[in-house]
Amino acid sequence: MVVQKFGGTSVADPDAIRRLIAIASRARTRHGRGPVVVVSAMSKVTDGLLALAQTAAAGDVAGARAQLGQIRERHSRALAELVNGAPGPAEALIQGEFDAVEALLPSLSAAATVSPRSLDAIGAAGELASSRLIAAAMAASGLASAWVDARRAIVSDDEHTRAVPDTVRTNEA
Repeated sequence: MVVQKFGGTSVADPDAIRRLIAIASRARTRHGRGPVVVVSAMSKVTDGLLALAQTAAAGDVAGARAQLGQIRERHSRALAELVNGAPGPAEALIQGEFDAVEALLPSLSAAATVSPRSLDAIGAAGELASSRLIAAAMAASGLASAWVDARRAIVSDDEHTRAVPDTVRTNEA
């Protein structure tokens, strides 16, 4: 099995994502199957999500929503460009990841803190959105792909913000 991991700068914008797709396509041609493509959030998105969580915890929910709006728009623009303006269900799936973050903002403000569990949930939204965007872009480019929710495939302990993978349970999953 070939696994290719692409970090934030490798998925930073539509041009970078097109390069990722070309690399994955060459790997499929070379190996006759796969590869498994693992992606990070778009460059600076995780930092932005964690910052907006702190903004909400400081009592500025409107400011946090504005920050989230910029992240939403960045993903929407990239998706539209990569799928030639026909985002299909991918747009709703991507925005759903950010809807989940937005739903947490009032509780962060009320608690005046961000728990490790909330940090993990908010930080993960960037990878989830990025992976959905890239799966849609692959499909639009003619490269067959299937989005897999990593939370169903990678099992870890419950130490939020510093979880350790459980290799036995992950292999089973």
